[in-house]
Amino acid sequence: MGKYLRARVLLNVTKPLVRGKMITNANGVRKLIKFQYERMPDFCYICGMLDHQESDCPTAITYIKEGCKLEKAFEPWLRAESANFMSSIMHVKGSKPSYSQPRCMSGNSSS
Repeated sequence: MGKYLRARVLLNVTKPLVRGKMITNANGVRKLIKFQYERMPDFCYICGMLDHQESDCPTAITYIKEGCKLEKAFEPWLRAESANFMSSIMHVKGSKPSYSQPRCMSGNSSS
């Protein structure tokens, strides 16, 4: 089995993102499996909700008002690089398909 497993899941958008889950393998060893999400919209790195970003986070506002130290519970590693092979296959007549990532073609391209 490979290093990664891709699964399509339904998310309850009224709850924070799930960062991972403890599983027990066939040998009885418990291990934390970290989740990453492809094609994820912006989300709040403080509370993990999809309906706002850090600047509008009710949790952050409450913590700041109470003088508490605010730590981000969610980090950018939750956002995975999207590898949508069907949209990135390029066919050129007389050649083999090329599996390249789409690039920004606007004047502000960074590549």
